Amino acid sequence: GEALLLENLRFYAEEEGKPRGLAEDASDEEKKAAKKAVKESQKEFTKRLASYADCYVNDGPRRLFSEEERWGLFISSTI
Repeated sequence: GEALLLENLRFYAEEEGKPRGLAEDASDEEKKAAKKAVKESQKEFTKRLASYADCYVNDGPRRLFSEEERWGLFISSTI
């Protein structure tokens, strides 16, 4: 099998789901439009990520190893 390691996705607005670059004094209407744009962008971002592989794990190694037992239970229950 093969594994693909992606860069840290938290640097993408689509991963966080929050609009970036809005002025602090942005109106509610501007905030709503920006959030809608991020939601649309998330759909394309998700499609692009999904095209890379059959399975995607959204977790880092440090967290994975610190929760090894929980993950082992999760993985064995899904196989």
